[in-house]
Amino acid sequence: MSIFAGLACSDRTRLREVAAAWESSPREHEITWRWNTGAALLYQWDRPRTVGDGGSRTENPAAWQIVADCRLNDPEGLSEAVGSAKRLDGVALVRVAFDAWHDTTPEKLSGEFALAAWHPERRELFLGRDAIGGHPIFYHRFEDGLVFATDLPLLLRLTFVPRDLNERMVMTTLRRDPQRPVSSTYYKAIELLPAGHILWYRGNEAAIRRWSQPQAVEIRRPDAEDRLRAELTRAVEERMGGGERIAVHLSGGLDSSAIACIAARHLRQEGRRLLAFSSVLPSGWSGPETDERIHIEAVLAQEDNIDIHWVDLPVEHSPFAGCQQGFELLGQPAYTNVSHIEQQFGLLGREFGVDVVLSGFGGDFFASWRGQGVLQALLREGRWRQTASEFLAMHRQGMGTWQRLVRQHLLGPLRAWVNAQGGRRGSELQRLAFRHPREQMRFVAEPGRVETVLNAEVQFFDRGFGQSIRFPLLDRRVVEFMQSVPADELQRHGETRSLFRRAMKGILPDSVRLRQDKGPAFDPAIAARVAASREKLEDWATRTAEAPWWRYIDRSLFLRELAAVRPGKRDDWRSGLFETVLMGGILAQFMEWAIEHGDRTA
Repeated sequence: MSIFAGLACSDRTRLREVAAAWESSPREHEITWRWNTGAALLYQWDRPRTVGDGGSRTENPAAWQIVADCRLNDPEGLSEAVGSAKRLDGVALVRVAFDAWHDTTPEKLSGEFALAAWHPERRELFLGRDAIGGHPIFYHRFEDGLVFATDLPLLLRLTFVPRDLNERMVMTTLRRDPQRPVSSTYYKAIELLPAGHILWYRGNEAAIRRWSQPQAVEIRRPDAEDRLRAELTRAVEERMGGGERIAVHLSGGLDSSAIACIAARHLRQEGRRLLAFSSVLPSGWSGPETDERIHIEAVLAQEDNIDIHWVDLPVEHSPFAGCQQGFELLGQPAYTNVSHIEQQFGLLGREFGVDVVLSGFGGDFFASWRGQGVLQALLREGRWRQTASEFLAMHRQGMGTWQRLVRQHLLGPLRAWVNAQGGRRGSELQRLAFRHPREQMRFVAEPGRVETVLNAEVQFFDRGFGQSIRFPLLDRRVVEFMQSVPADELQRHGETRSLFRRAMKGILPDSVRLRQDKGPAFDPAIAARVAASREKLEDWATRTAEAPWWRYIDRSLFLRELAAVRPGKRDDWRSGLFETVLMGGILAQFMEWAIEHGDRTA
């Protein structure tokens, strides 16, 4: 991946200050291009092994100067607009696209990207991001300029950028508030350009608009599963492009297993092998937890060119072990409860020379959608007979008693609606769970939601371990396709995630494809790890009792929930384990880290 940053400002003293702060290369990246005039700065950093941009940079004052962080597929129509475009790569390809399409360029590019363009004569700055996210652009506006970077720590180096923490961001994260401003970061003075948006900066005025809107896809019912299979195969194979050593994070669930099988078959045609990293319980484990070994081994038995590497950390390995590295790399907390496992995956990948990693994250939001709402959608469409048939099939498959099914699928939506009308806390998310599946998918796809995870994951693996992590199941065309799928394709004969299961017939082992259980989380021992770390966590909470972060995080509730954690299976985990202990603990440790580094609480 590339890193880029820039400044639009006429103050030469400030230009020199920023240049001095950025001249030392961040981490393992090297400055590969710089552009400096009396009104703007542009910098780009790349890893030494990164392919160049395909040509020398122009310094024509009448031409756009462009930097980009991108992983592009064939841009729509670009080969017709400029015949040589397909032979270009990286920034050079973006430059050709921008020359052809200007501010509509993001709509034409296929893949993940962030780009910045500066026009010296016009003194105009353009910033743009792809529709899904993963390549962030952070920026800070001040009295006579705007400074931006794809790497948040680059902005935190600048003395004129205030480092006051954003208490609203802390509180909305703790409350899991879906309505927080999508441009918010953990710093008051720094904003995030949301995915699917562009920013124009002219004459000290900034205008932001959204360019991405989900496009309806025509669905022909007889071939919906064939279409999904083709889109998923394309998405996986495209995201393997440029990878010399490719790995997959294999959990044993539907999503990661499908990616592993598609990737392994593609590599087998080239005589290559796929690495797989899997988090499992240590050998000889005697606790109540279970892991996914049996399903992972089913994938390995089918695809003989996968080399597995098990991550079986001892229970004493703290779930907060990866947090400090995350703070250093990102400048803010990551949206994950398994940074300790991801850190080990990153270290393994670096040991084996991995440069591209495939992840199944986000699949169950779209491609293998596993929410509720199908029965309500059928009822709203007046399809009473089909609704009754689905109820009967679910009961026959042992998915619950009649009372439980009625309570979950009929009374539950009604109760959520009543709660929402009364403005009760959490009611919006509760009501969302029973909306039409299409509405649920659109909600998740909105800027500022799933991208919060992607932004952190992409940067954590790139900055920390030199690996490009990619998310095939969040491909824009896959996401748009799933938002057009009729509800009854998502569940059939009582089978949840039905369309994905049918699409993966002949690709996934049936023991994985047809499994109805969700399986343990990414770290099956996460409750056991918290219990093993309880004494140290209690000591830390006692020593820091007067610390400012406990004004935001309920310390007494943290200690109560911590005391209640017991090793157990997924069904026995308390919500407080994640919402209070893990998320509260991560935010508290981030604030502690920020204060130690000179930041101030709000």
